[in-house]
Amino acid sequence: MVTYNKGKTLMLIMPLSNAGISSTYELLIKHLRDEILNFWLIRAKDRLGYKVTFDEAGNYVGEHSKGIVAHSRLIWAFLTAYEFLRDSRYLDFAIHGISCFLKFWDSDYGGWYWKLDLNGKPIDPNKRLYGQAFALLALAKLYRILKENRFLDLYIKTLKILNEKASYKDGFYHEFTKNWKIKDSTPNGCWNMNSLMHFIEALMEGVKNGISEAHELLSNVKDFFKETFFEPLGTHIAEYMTFEGNIPKDYYVVNIGHNLEVSWMFYELDEKDISRKLLEFAINSGWDKDNGGFYEVLFPYRNMIITDKVWWVQAEALSALATFKTYDLLVKQISWCLDKQADHKFGEWYAVCYTDGKVKDPQKGSEWKVCYHNTRGVIKTIISLRNMR
Repeated sequence: MVTYNKGKTLMLIMPLSNAGISSTYELLIKHLRDEILNFWLIRAKDRLGYKVTFDEAGNYVGEHSKGIVAHSRLIWAFLTAYEFLRDSRYLDFAIHGISCFLKFWDSDYGGWYWKLDLNGKPIDPNKRLYGQAFALLALAKLYRILKENRFLDLYIKTLKILNEKASYKDGFYHEFTKNWKIKDSTPNGCWNMNSLMHFIEALMEGVKNGISEAHELLSNVKDFFKETFFEPLGTHIAEYMTFEGNIPKDYYVVNIGHNLEVSWMFYELDEKDISRKLLEFAINSGWDKDNGGFYEVLFPYRNMIITDKVWWVQAEALSALATFKTYDLLVKQISWCLDKQADHKFGEWYAVCYTDGKVKDPQKGSEWKVCYHNTRGVIKTIISLRNMR
C-alpha cells in the first residue's frame, strides 16, 4: 500500500496485491484532487484568465504577460480532470479561461499569438508551431466537452492556416512572424521534434474527439515524424534533425522525457514496435537504478548526462509505464513522484529535484509549469490501476 502524511511524507509501497492496488488507486485520486488540481483551483484565476507564476508555498510572484501555451494547457488539463472526476468546479475553472484564450487568436492573419500583455493585447504576436499545437489541443477538448461549433471552427481554421503557411518541404516549420513569414531559429536549418510531437498530440486529440479534418493529417505527420526523427537513429529520438536528415552535431540532444512521451503516444497510434524501443531506450538510458526517477537529458557526442529529476519527465514516465503496464517499474515511479517530486505541505510538484531527491528548484508554477503533464500522468496511472482491480 502507499501512504503519506501531509507535510511529512511517509511512503511505503508493497507488491501490487488487490489491497495494494486499491490503496494506491485511492491515494492517487486524493493526490490529484487535493494537491495538484486544488493548487491551481484556489489561486490561478485572475480578471483576464489565469496567473501561473507561483513559488514553493504557492505565493503569486507576478508576471508581465500571458502565454498561449500555459492557458491552453490549463484549459485542457481541467477539462480532462472534469471528464475523469466529474467535478463541476473543474469545468467552471476551464470555462473561466476561454475569454482570455480567444484573445490569442489573430483575426487578421490567422493563428495564435505567442503572448499577450496583462490587458489582453498581443505583446509577442509571432507564431510558433508549438503554440498552435497547444491551442489546437485546447480547442479539440473544448469542442468535445462543451459541444460548441465555434471551437470546431477555430480548430479547422487553425489546421488550414498551418497547411497553407507552416508546411515546409515535407513537414512543418516552427517559427514565424505575425504574418507567417519564416523566421530563423536555433539551430537553424533543422526540424524541431518537440513542436512536431505536440502537433501530433493535438491531431490525436482532434481525431479522438470526432474531428475528421484531423484524421488524414495525423497519418501524414506521424509518418513524417517517424521517418525524420526515429528511423535515422533506430532506438531513440533526438530534439533536432537537419532538413537533409542528419544529426546536427552541436545540437545532438536526447531528452529522456520526450522519448517517454512519444513512446505512449505512438503506442496509442498503434506503432507498437517503435513505442517499445523508445520506452526501452528511456529505461536503459534514463532510469536511476539507485534512487528512482528518470534523468533529464543526454548529450551523446559529449558523453554527458544531466541527472536532474524534472517534474514533467517524471510525469511522462508515469504515462508511459502505465500505458505499457510495466507495473514493477510503475510502482517505483509512483513512489518517486509522491515521495520526492510532490509537495504534500503546499501542494503541486517541485520543478526540479537533484538525483537523490533533494529539492533543487521548488517553484510550483511558471509559463512552462502548469498541471498539464502531471494531471495526465496521474490520470493514466489511475486508469491503469483501476483496470487491474
